[in-house]
Amino acid sequence: MAAVAVRRSSLQSKTDSSRAKSGAKPRPRRKPRTVARKFVRAVVLVVVMACLFCYVNLYANLAETSTNRSKLLDLCREENIKNERLKLELTVCSSPQEIVAAAERQKMVYATEYEYLERPRAVASAADDQ
Repeated sequence: MAAVAVRRSSLQSKTDSSRAKSGAKPRPRRKPRTVARKFVRAVVLVVVMACLFCYVNLYANLAETSTNRSKLLDLCREENIKNERLKLELTVCSSPQEIVAAAERQKMVYATEYEYLERPRAVASAADDQ
């Protein structure tokens, strides 16, 4: 093992000295990147970006849905309050005291005598047949 290390260092020193003579800068050693590594890194990057996009999209949809739900609940509460007010108004307006007061405001008077109309016999018999 030691022989291999010595041999490598001697080779490296020879290449370094030849580069120094020619004026070229020595390049730092790095692991060679294969096409497969670049492809894997690109795939991982695309998957991570897709996951982030999906997360942001889902979060935005949930936020929008929550806002719409809140608006609909507020609208529902307002409509329920309006419905209760209309029921109360109907109850008040249909009370006998309110009907009498409205008639007096319109200057209506009580009838003093009542007259009933007689139905002709032909109409009365046709109505009884049905």
